Amino acid sequence: MGSDAGRLVGYARVSASATPASLDSQHRELSEAGCTTVFTDQPTGKLMDRPGMTQALEHVHEGDTLVVVELSRLGRYTAGVLELIDALDQRRVGFRVLNLGLDTTTPTGRLIVSVLSAISQLEIDLTRERVMSGLDKGRPRGRVGRPPALNELRRAHVVNLAGAGMPVSEIATLMNVTDSTIRRVLRVAGVTD
Repeated sequence: MGSDAGRLVGYARVSASATPASLDSQHRELSEAGCTTVFTDQPTGKLMDRPGMTQALEHVHEGDTLVVVELSRLGRYTAGVLELIDALDQRRVGFRVLNLGLDTTTPTGRLIVSVLSAISQLEIDLTRERVMSGLDKGRPRGRVGRPPALNELRRAHVVNLAGAGMPVSEIATLMNVTDSTIRRVLRVAGVTD
């Protein structure tokens, strides 16, 4: 490793509802924690693939620590966050969350991540169990899976609108569904868009 080993590299992200001051506040906290470089992302929704995060991950090397102010800045979903923490660990890069005092370079931090991982797996198992239970209960009544996005009357309306020449995207907007849902309705009805 070179002379830059052991660096603290910050990552800041704001949600769509955040003010510009929120990003400034994260920058300030990360700088006060010792981060000399901070990568940022603007609102990204649910995606874990973000330009600033990609740059931060390319920037950190063995012995460095990626630092965030809050765990939610890294991502919303436990499984994705844990996957990222595991990827950092594989590269021997630490991870620190300032407001939790979590630091994966310490035994306590590694224990907390292990507990979070177990909770994430429990969430996955419970969700799978609920889905299977729902399917088992629905089968005798002839209900399997989720209900269709459009009822029979609305599907007929979709076919009429397409027959009148309305574009799929406009029908989807009108019906408050995706374009692929409209295309599927038209395909089943034997209408090509």
